[in-house]
Amino acid sequence: MILKFFVSRGANLNTFTNPPLVFTACASGHVDIMRYLLGELQQYDVNRTDDGSDVAKTDGRGSLLYTACQRNRIEMASYLVQQGAAITKTIAAQFPGVVTKLVQERIKPAGKDQPGFFHAKLKEMNLSDITWAAFASYASTLTKLDFRSNYLESLPSEIFQMPALKSLDISYNRLRKICSEDVSWMCSNLTELDASHNQLSCVPSGIFSLPELTSLCLSYNVLATLPGDPEDSSAQSNAWTCESLKKLDLSHNGLKALPDTFGNLHHLTYLHVSHNSPLGASSLL
Repeated sequence: MILKFFVSRGANLNTFTNPPLVFTACASGHVDIMRYLLGELQQYDVNRTDDGSDVAKTDGRGSLLYTACQRNRIEMASYLVQQGAAITKTIAAQFPGVVTKLVQERIKPAGKDQPGFFHAKLKEMNLSDITWAAFASYASTLTKLDFRSNYLESLPSEIFQMPALKSLDISYNRLRKICSEDVSWMCSNLTELDASHNQLSCVPSGIFSLPELTSLCLSYNVLATLPGDPEDSSAQSNAWTCESLKKLDLSHNGLKALPDTFGNLHHLTYLHVSHNSPLGASSLL
């Protein structure tokens, strides 16, 4: 590679600034050169724009990933996401086709014991937004969906209507609500839901009617009440009927009491309610 030759002769890659070499490689789609450059330019921030700004100030415009998406360089975009490039709301909105392909690259067969079914491993993709288009073709075959550690503020409501879904991890995001109260929860096979470490101030009552749900984690949110709260006039209509529930983590919220319908959880073996003054310390049943 000519580039390596010049570097071996003492060339300083940082002197190429108009545009920076990484942007030239990105626009050309040369992943091998990009890999080499990022190795030579140690600690280079892939979330800088071509003029040196932070992508947070431009919502992604002018970033390496924006450039790759603009040129439809899917392989380059995929590599940049692996290196920590942020899929901002602007990028998701302007290049939905590219983002859909990046997401679908991470949807894999569930395994030999589940022929015809799939898992979506979207952990740490730096996603700020996602559309249903990425999952539409897997609506009846997706059994596991992992959104852990992204920047999502909302989710497509269709996710909660996937009949084969068994495990949903939306922890460590920026969700203020999981979905609207009027969304129908048709994912009747869901057994595990982790919505911890978000900014949830409410929880849809549909969760507590899921017949197969065995594990529910809502810790580290800002919940003050739950569906069926004693002070809620609609408490009777929000009765908890998820009788299969075995593990419930409500710790680190602002809950003052548990709903009366909590007594319906006859199979519960683990309950964590610490850091919910005045509920008190952790409880194990």
